[in-house]
This record gives sequence, structure tokens and C-alpha cells, in this order.
Amino acid sequence: DEYDESESEEERPAKKRPAAKAKRAAKPEEKDPWGLHGTKASKDWKHLQALPVEMFYWNRVVIDEFTYNNERDNVAIVTGVKAAARWVLSGTPDVSGFSAVAKTAQWLGLTLGSSDASELTKAEQKQQSAAERFAYFKEVHTPAWHATRHAIAQDFLDRFVRQNVAEIDEIPWREQAAVVALPPPERALYIELKNHLEALDMKNSHKTIKSKCKSENDREARLANVLGGSASPEEALLKRCSHFDMVGNSTSAAAACDEIVATRTAQLQLCADEIERQTAYARDAIGAFEAHHKPDKLDAKQKELLLMPRTHFDDWRSKEVAASGDDEAARRIAQLVKAGLARPKGKVSLPSNEKGFKDKLYWTRDQVHLLRRLQKELVGRVRSLRFFEAVRTVQRGGSLPGLAAGQPSSSLSLLSSCGHAGPHETLCEHAERQECPHPGCKAAVRPGCVIRVGELGSETADGAGGAFGAKLSAVASLIGRTREEERVLVFVQFPDLLQKVHEALTAAGLRVAMLKGTPTQRSKVIEDFQQLTLKKGDARVLLLNLRDESAAGANLTQASHAIFLHPLLVGSQQEFDSCDTQAVGRIRRYGQQRTVQIYRFVVESSIDTDILTARRADASTLLAEAGRGDDVAPLE
Repeated sequence: DEYDESESEEERPAKKRPAAKAKRAAKPEEKDPWGLHGTKASKDWKHLQALPVEMFYWNRVVIDEFTYNNERDNVAIVTGVKAAARWVLSGTPDVSGFSAVAKTAQWLGLTLGSSDASELTKAEQKQQSAAERFAYFKEVHTPAWHATRHAIAQDFLDRFVRQNVAEIDEIPWREQAAVVALPPPERALYIELKNHLEALDMKNSHKTIKSKCKSENDREARLANVLGGSASPEEALLKRCSHFDMVGNSTSAAAACDEIVATRTAQLQLCADEIERQTAYARDAIGAFEAHHKPDKLDAKQKELLLMPRTHFDDWRSKEVAASGDDEAARRIAQLVKAGLARPKGKVSLPSNEKGFKDKLYWTRDQVHLLRRLQKELVGRVRSLRFFEAVRTVQRGGSLPGLAAGQPSSSLSLLSSCGHAGPHETLCEHAERQECPHPGCKAAVRPGCVIRVGELGSETADGAGGAFGAKLSAVASLIGRTREEERVLVFVQFPDLLQKVHEALTAAGLRVAMLKGTPTQRSKVIEDFQQLTLKKGDARVLLLNLRDESAAGANLTQASHAIFLHPLLVGSQQEFDSCDTQAVGRIRRYGQQRTVQIYRFVVESSIDTDILTARRADASTLLAEAGRGDDVAPLE
């Protein structure tokens, strides 16, 4: 490259600091939150609105399930309450490192020491002052420093922590996995999303490159739309395993497939339109940049850099477009570039906030970089749409283009990376060399990309999963097989999926309750669910969120069945074990009178099985003994 992008900040022109934002108006303080100044309270303390606990010296302060309360203000409030003894309770405390132990110690009013910069959460980083951020930046901690912290944390655990092992072995329980085979339309939707995420390079990192270009914001919006409101590609895939349409109103998986084709086609056209517009804009921006900087007013280095954006632009349209790695996409991009260059020249004003030569150079160069990203996006969209259309053609009994007539489908396969088809043996041989046999296709093919046509199923031969999908239908079927007097917990991680589950179970004729609203309303739901006898119209199914306190602490021993709709998606093994233990502990605890039955639903050959295998050491045994979808039944 003609220009070194690793230039230090000192070499860049200084920029004006943005004006400080106006401070928000402080909230007015409550003058008498407890009602101490009222005439009734002065005569009878029972008329107080709330007990001023800070006025007393307590014998013991007990904080239950402290791991679910991470608010700094709450820690400060508890620390301000004086007591002779402090107990903090949790069935799943985090002892994975010094930072985790230090957070436990703060509930006892103890400070073990400062955390390392790498241990801070995003919320904690935002709360840091400028001096604290600078201190973390300049400090380089030695191995001896970390060893000392480890010893301090261990000393705290030895002195203050006690573990009581619950003797609940006498409570009978069993656990079984339920493996769901998605019907062809749902399978096609899952494969399409997985392939689409990989084609757009979102599987490993869904965060796109930020840019000063307005067109980049449009591109980010299209990529975010693929996730459908999910925070990550993994979350989107987990939801797709459970329900075929989280954001639309499709009445069936087959209808959702048709909508996906229309949506992906529209997204592809938007990307194509953006390339055409951006080509004309980049051309005009380069012209404006060159016109703004006269060669006679530049030094030798600047004269050399002046031509860099145009060189990048010419190389991109003359060389890089033809080398897109996909002939169909390359032809389409070439036509878009030609159409863009044919547009009349427009007037482009260089951004006023880019003051110096180098800043304007960066901005102009970014216009060409955006074209490269749009080119990559369009290639990915062409490939994923080609693949999905081929899958739907097979499932509807049609023949794939480019293949010899009469070839048996059992000998054919599809490449999920690009959508091209061919004999299975041929595709496998080329996949070992990480190449596609189709002329003009340079897609990176792996052995896992080869999908047998016969495995895609047929819409005429295989049944459908109903209005809510195969997995939710299997869950509703299992709950329907339980005794009418038995109660069931269903654990789901994501709020929008939780709502879909509620709709599906309600449509199946089941009485379902959810924890929502104020703490008082949530307590009322739990109290009603824990009634000894069910009344007519009472809910016998309770939906809980795996990640919040609704799945921890509550005593729900009236239920004897626990259904996990999907494996828990978390960042660490400790967090997985903690949340899972808390969830199971709602019903497998003292007071349980029935056999506890736990069901884990997973979709075969999907992210469900990947997560379960990664997080559970006994996953292979659990899956080997698993029942099949609708065949799973409660223990009699």
C-alpha cells in the first residue's frame, strides 16, 4: 500500500474537542421517603411507609442469591446497614478468579484489592473516571502481582466461606434429551440462516466495521436485519431451531421459506443499488479531493499521496471486480459499476470536520474501502440466495440446473458455501482441497459444506411442524402427556422467544403463566402456581427466563417436570453450570414429593447439539439415549 495506516495519533492534525453535553437536571430528592414527619407516624410507628433499616443495629444481615444483584447502589445500601454478622447466600457462587471472589467480598464490606483491566465488565469500564482508565493503561502487572492476588482471594475463601452440600440424593430424578428432526421447510430455513451468516462473514464477529460514510450505515442496517433482533449470530441460530419465524407473521415454515426468498432477493437488490450509487459517489469524491488540493501547494509526500484514492478506485474496478470469486456476482458487479460511472457527475463537498490533508485523504480512501465491503456483501448474498433456492427446488421435487438429466438424487450433493451442485464424490474430493469444482467459483469449500440432496427431504413425503414449528409442537405434545394434576416448568433464555413459547402452548390448549410485571405481581404468580391443589382455570405450566432471578431462588416444588427448550448460550462454563444448577434447583429440593423429570430439547445437527456437546461432559451418552421429538414421554 502507498500509505502507512499505522500512523501515530501525534502525526494527525489536532481536532477540536466536541462541546460538553449539558448536564441532566438532577432528580429532586424525596423529602420524607419513610413518612417520619407525618402526624400518624409520630404516634404509631406502624404508619411508616418503609422501615428505615439504617437506624438500627441488627444482629444479622442476610443477602440471599447475591450473584443476581450486580448494582453498585444496592451494594452500597447493604454495606450501610450495620450488623453484628453478615451472611451472603448463593447456591452457585462464582469463584473462577480474583475478580469474582472480590465481588463476593464486597457484600461483606471487604475490599480485597483492585481488579486488572482485563477483568472489568463493560458496565464497570463505563463507570471508570479518566484517572482510573489512565492508571489501568499505564500499569503492567507482573506474575508475582497476580500470584499475590490469588493468595489473598484464597485466604478470604478459607476464612469466610463455608459450603453446605444439600443431601437431596434421596429425591428421585431422571434426565433425558429429546432430539427433534426438523421437517424440510424448517431445516431449509435453519441451513439458510447459518449459511447466510457465514457468507456475510458474521459467524465469528457480527459487528461490522464502523465508517464515516453514510452508505456504511445502510449496510450495517441490512446486516443487522439478518440477525432479526438477536444480539449475536449464535442467538439467532438458537431461536431459528425453536421457531421458524421470530420477526415475521408466517403461518407455516413453507410460507416462511417463500418470505425468505423474497426478503433475500430484496436485500440483494438494495446492496446492488448501493454499489451503483457508491461507485458514482466515490468517483465524484475523488475528483473533489483532487480539485481541493492543488499540486503546487503540496509537499513531495503529499503529492505522492494525492493520487492514492484514484489508484485504489481504478484497481478496484479494473482488477478486483473481475476477481470477485464468483462469476455470476462478478458479472453483476461489473454492470453496476458501468451504470454507476455512466451517472452524471455530481457535486461532492468534503466533510467540514475533516480539517487537514490527511483527514480528507482518509475520508476519500474510505469511499473505495466501502465499495470493497459492498462487493464482498453482494458476493455473499448471491451465493446464499443461490443455495437456498436450490434447497427449495430439491424439496419441491424439481431438478437442479447444470446437472445431467436422469442423475439419481441419491448421488447428488449441494455446497452450502456457494449453492453449486454436483456428484457427491466429486464435491467431496474438491472440498478436501478447499475448492469448488464449478468454473469461476472461488468459494472456500470445507468438507462440512457438502450436503447430500437426499438429506434435505421432500415436502410431499415429510410432515410439517405446524404453525409454531416442530420443536414447540414436541414440547406441547410432551406437556399434554403429563398428568393433569402435575405442573411443569419451561425454561427459555430469550424474552422474544419466551413470548413465542407462550403463544404456542396457549394455542395447544394449555394453561400457561409467565413471570412479568412488578415484584408484587411476579410473587402473586409464583404463589398461585405453588397452591397445593389446582383450581379450574389455574395455570399448570410456568415459563421462566433462564438468565434472570426468576430461575433462581424460588421454591417451585409443586412442579415435578422441567423442560429446557434449548441449551443455555453463555460465555463461560462456570456461568453455564451456575444457571443450569439454579434452574434444576427450583424443583429438585427439599419439599419435593414426586420424581423430578428433566427434559432437554435439541435439534439434531444444529447449534443445539454443538452447545450441549461443548458444555456437558456426558453429552454423548445423553444424546445416545435420547428420545425422538414427539416420542418423548414422562415417566409413569
